[in-house]
Amino acid sequence: MLSDPHGSFLPALWYHDLRDLWQGNAVRVNARWGRLKSPGEKGKLVWIASGADHASVRLGAALTGAIREMRLDLRLVLTFEREYPELLHALTELDRCGHGYAPCDYRSAIKRAWRRFQPFGMIYAGVLPRRNLVHASSTLKHVLAVGTAAAAPLRLERAYPASEKQAQSWRTTPQAPIADLLTLVTTAQVEPTFRTLVNGAAERHLWWWHGNDGTAASRFADAFLQALPQDLLFVSGTDDLPQATQRLSYWQHQALPAGVVLADQARWLPAVAACCTAAHLAAEDNETLWQALAGGNATSCADHTHLPKRELAEAVTICTDAAAVLRHWQECRDNSHHARHLGDAARRTFWQERRLAAEVSNELLERVFNWD
Repeated sequence: MLSDPHGSFLPALWYHDLRDLWQGNAVRVNARWGRLKSPGEKGKLVWIASGADHASVRLGAALTGAIREMRLDLRLVLTFEREYPELLHALTELDRCGHGYAPCDYRSAIKRAWRRFQPFGMIYAGVLPRRNLVHASSTLKHVLAVGTAAAAPLRLERAYPASEKQAQSWRTTPQAPIADLLTLVTTAQVEPTFRTLVNGAAERHLWWWHGNDGTAASRFADAFLQALPQDLLFVSGTDDLPQATQRLSYWQHQALPAGVVLADQARWLPAVAACCTAAHLAAEDNETLWQALAGGNATSCADHTHLPKRELAEAVTICTDAAAVLRHWQECRDNSHHARHLGDAARRTFWQERRLAAEVSNELLERVFNWD
């Protein structure tokens, strides 16, 4: 309970207030209690609420930019529970568009924020709506949920599920075809110069492992160093790794020695995805899944139930443990035709999803355009 800085548990909120004040972040404290500034003075306001994870804020920022291009008369506010400056930079130059930390879900904070915004419409972007905010938005005519599961008793104009699980949760609500709009902002075409830079004169394969369990990452790194000691392994999703001899955040664009590299900045993942022979996803993370598929490498995961759609199973290999992953990678290393076949299937699957997402996105934007 103490870990949630935007919930409704009062001791947790006080704890995070003190922590933010100690770090000099009074802005977040004010926002937590609903002391938010509305952009501009006139015009209907649409509140786009995202969460704490990278994918949610990325989706929220993309929706904010797309709606601004289409409707110049609206005032737009994007709120988030964690700040990602690289995702928000483009919004700073948009007219009558604000962004900042979200209020907590304590009732008085939501009431205060609601009075200041007086929203005309609400869009939940990749975040499970919280109870008191749901209660407040139930008074609105226009409420959309994009890329998130249902939160009872939220009443929606329309849901835009990104996965079959989300669609099932909205089964009594009007909904769009299942499509992940994150594919529209996934970096899909990257020149493979990264491989040349990190390899230098060496001829070797690059591999990518993604997961949020540091212990599992460390065990896999040990197994990798035994099985493929001449190659490079990039690990993402964890903050630290004892076996890593280099972090990409400190990389000086020079050739790297064989071993393990920590891909500790999201901006490097498109390059890693485009240049590695195979990738394994040890955690359920659709944003990273789409990036791996877009990179056109042989992608694997531990369980097909983690995939957003059943048909993706045709392009993603099942590897239940580290030994299976390394056997799969060695097969890809030894059989380049097999690796290319898997990579081509991954790329086709990604582009199929992106085309569908574009159709769904156009329908969503047309709906907002017609709001009155």
